[in-house]
Amino acid sequence: MAENRTQRAKEIFKSLVNSEPGLYREIAEWNVVLAHLKLNETADVKKQLDVIIRQKEHIYFKEATSLSEEFYFTDKLPGISK
Repeated sequence: MAENRTQRAKEIFKSLVNSEPGLYREIAEWNVVLAHLKLNETADVKKQLDVIIRQKEHIYFKEATSLSEEFYFTDKLPGISK
């Protein structure tokens, strides 16, 4: 049941990612990362992190950079076994 809610939330946030640039879009982009992470969709996590990292002024730039570095350093995401 929680996975279905996460999947639904991911779909909603992905629709917001296509909205006008701004705060809500940035929040949606980060929440897409979190949803992919919770669903163990590692390739999608990496893609979305790259989207955020290319935007140095993004409100979640630091978090995305940190998570991306951890991913590349350990070759896996926190809490996800290979």
